[in-house]
Amino acid sequence: MQKLKEIDNKISQKNIDLESLISETYTKIAELERAEYNYDANKGALSIFEKENTNIIFDKTGDKPIDDLIEEYKRQFDRFDKETKQQYKQRDKLKPEYENLLQKINTAYKEAEVFFVPLFKKFAKNLKGVSPLMD
Repeated sequence: MQKLKEIDNKISQKNIDLESLISETYTKIAELERAEYNYDANKGALSIFEKENTNIIFDKTGDKPIDDLIEEYKRQFDRFDKETKQQYKQRDKLKPEYENLLQKINTAYKEAEVFFVPLFKKFAKNLKGVSPLMD
């Protein structure tokens, strides 16, 4: 009976670890997808803007309010461009971690399978002497 409790504790801990890894994986997937979406949206918006405004010259006009507005747009563009590059870096940084977590999950599943399948077969065989459906 003590052995069964030990096995149950190990199973519980493995399940907790597995759930934690799965949750962390989903979080990393969401972050990666969000970064890719933001990049694509910014890249598309820039492309459309450039196509629609090929005749715009970004030199000073001599009209202070307009020049200030143009400068503000330049700052916004630079900020968005920088954010896009940061999102790419974050995506590239998270990808190996995601693959590592996925590998850990697969390993945990295989470990659980190796441990539990024989155990459940044994329980099924001992239960009323019926052999399990799976061999």
